[in-house]
Amino acid sequence: TMGPLDALVKGQLTVDDENEFYKRHRNELESVTVQQILILDKGEAEKVHQEAGKAGADFAALARKHSLDSRSKAQGGMLGEMHRGELEPELAEALFRLKPGQISEPIESEDGIHIFRVVSSKTGLDELRPQIQERLVAARRGDFVEELRASAKIETVPPYRLPAAISSQEPVGDEH
Repeated sequence: TMGPLDALVKGQLTVDDENEFYKRHRNELESVTVQQILILDKGEAEKVHQEAGKAGADFAALARKHSLDSRSKAQGGMLGEMHRGELEPELAEALFRLKPGQISEPIESEDGIHIFRVVSSKTGLDELRPQIQERLVAARRGDFVEELRASAKIETVPPYRLPAAISSQEPVGDEH
């Protein structure tokens, strides 16, 4: 839920602000959730890739059967969510081109040959707008309060004292 201050700050965001933030922070905002099968042998990788590409193929079962990645194998190859900035640029390009449910071509690395399946992805300004707005509002809330403070006229008044009659103790004063 948004407080009235957040709503006020949000009301001042422009599409340009959001675009600018998206461009600057794209690497940490955009993410894909992927499964992988890791194979060393090229011939086997081709076979498994064809198998995984068939309609109704169970990628998780194929990962448990063929993958050499001991960390993700038992979870059906699930690697979890990865942000664009955590991936090598070529790999990021390949994965972010895929739609959820799609399978990558075999991708070679020093570890072996990877076949990835995109489970879900968060990309593009429209999909990320709620997150972007949240981050911008949080960043600007402080500035907004500072501006209010700077433009406020603050009067200092002498400290307020309770009248002696209703204060709990005898009045303390200079009545020696």
